[in-house]
Amino acid sequence: MHMRTLLAGSLLALSGCSQAGSTDLVGEVGIYLDSGSTQCRDDGMKLEEMQQLLGDADIPFSAATCGTDGNMYTAMCGSPDGRIGIFQIAPEHLQLARALGFEALANVPDASPVDCSRW
Repeated sequence: MHMRTLLAGSLLALSGCSQAGSTDLVGEVGIYLDSGSTQCRDDGMKLEEMQQLLGDADIPFSAATCGTDGNMYTAMCGSPDGRIGIFQIAPEHLQLARALGFEALANVPDASPVDCSRW
């Protein structure tokens, strides 16, 4: 009986990690913006530019990181590479963020953060 309780508790704790996009920080929602970058080129919007976009719109964020959307792309110069900027904001700012081109992170369930030096 004790082993079942332990197993059930462990599964319940891990289930909170299964969805990358809902609310990672208590009371906040994850959002992302596609950088528009392509393979073999040093193009697209940098994370700092995305932060500036949110700041200019007076949208505070508690976390910002580089990421990938988790999709597979044809390996070809000029094709998209899946780089995204990931942010945590208060839910009341979601509509304004969407007007700037950001979307709910829940829309890309395979998204994951990456070290910005690999971006």
